[in-house]
Amino acid sequence: HNKVQNSYDLEATYQLPFDPKSQKAVICPVATLETDPAKGYLAVMSAGRVEIKALGDLSGLKLEDPHAMPSSAGDMSDAVLCYRTVRPDYALQLSVVRHDSAEVLQARVNKVDISSVIADNLGDMLTRVTMQISVGDLRFLKVNLPGSDDSLWTVFVNGKATEPAKDGNAYRIPLEASASDETSTVELIYAGTANCGFMGAQSYKGPLFNLPLNNVKWSFYVASQREYYGFGGTMTLESDTMLQTFSIDRYESYNVEQTKLNKSKAKKGLDKGEQFARQGDPVRAKKALEEAVLFAQEKSDREDARIQYKNMVKQQAIVGLVQRRNVMRLNENVRDEKQMDQLRGFNDGNFTTDYAKSVQQSLTIEENEALDSLTEKIIDQQAAAAGVAQAIKITVPEHGRKLDFFRPIQINPAAPVTVEFRTFDLSPFGNAWKNIWPAILLLALVRIAIGRKSKTSPAY
Repeated sequence: HNKVQNSYDLEATYQLPFDPKSQKAVICPVATLETDPAKGYLAVMSAGRVEIKALGDLSGLKLEDPHAMPSSAGDMSDAVLCYRTVRPDYALQLSVVRHDSAEVLQARVNKVDISSVIADNLGDMLTRVTMQISVGDLRFLKVNLPGSDDSLWTVFVNGKATEPAKDGNAYRIPLEASASDETSTVELIYAGTANCGFMGAQSYKGPLFNLPLNNVKWSFYVASQREYYGFGGTMTLESDTMLQTFSIDRYESYNVEQTKLNKSKAKKGLDKGEQFARQGDPVRAKKALEEAVLFAQEKSDREDARIQYKNMVKQQAIVGLVQRRNVMRLNENVRDEKQMDQLRGFNDGNFTTDYAKSVQQSLTIEENEALDSLTEKIIDQQAAAAGVAQAIKITVPEHGRKLDFFRPIQINPAAPVTVEFRTFDLSPFGNAWKNIWPAILLLALVRIAIGRKSKTSPAY
């Protein structure tokens, strides 16, 4: 691109067609015209699931140790084959076999808490599901509600309202990418109906997910004036306790505790955002400040968190634009020491706050004003395009009698966790019916037996 003397660094990148079914490939040298024959090194890189072997004639190539390669060749940790090229007309034939990857779970459900409040008339039911998930590579959590008429009310991911997409009878909940040592919280609330059978039989199925479940706890809040027995299903009864009535005082106390918890989360988000920014982890810093904005309770705290979040997003956008400009200048063979320092300090996007400040300080006043205006428009347009899902945080009225069931693991995602039990009313009418129905059943059996005996008795 520019005039040079004596020597010229040439870097060429190209692609060649390759038929995976043939399991063979040929590597030939790049020839430069009107120059002396080139000698150097040949390194063959490969992904983890591709097995590569050299075939045929190796004329013009001499096997070389990857550790003996010159430093200008770069990182040789992924090198499968290394050669010294002694002739410019070599042709390296390769056997290329791609192996299928073993099936690995994209995510792991560490804990599931289900709370179901059943109306006193055993008709309507409200259920809240809270899950702790190590997200991994999973980007959508698929959920099937147990009943076809069940209605999904709200979905929250890490405390933020989320709009799920409908996929047939299932819902697809978008998940946020997170570090391997972090877990995401998914909370959903749906309304359904209790499954009532003959003689007080009750059976319930949990929602289906596209992942195995671990540490599943299901709590039922049922009427206290009834008796419950005959427990079964895939879960085991752990405890049976009585709770106080859900009142206004309990509701206000719950709100006070939730407000304190949200304030603590907001402060923690601000502290973690600053910490991650200093450590060179802008992605996690941005996420932490976003949670601080979400959980801030006071107007002043929310505005402070919002300003810090917006400033960080603008700073990251400016650094990204400057990095892109430096790469384009480098591709045009235009380089200087300041530009090369910025390219190295970018560190594949894992840059520190000090690096971002140094990049901004290196710009002229005109460049800063132009980039500031540009990033402001980009951020506003992205926020307007993304939209914000609105949802009401529902307080489930947990009162009455509490039945706790537990299952350590549910391996098959296609099989729901189930709970079964029987119940009868302890009111005067219900208690009388409890004493009468066995006698009525016994009289009916006796009558049937007498009828059969009269039909089979011989005539004289």
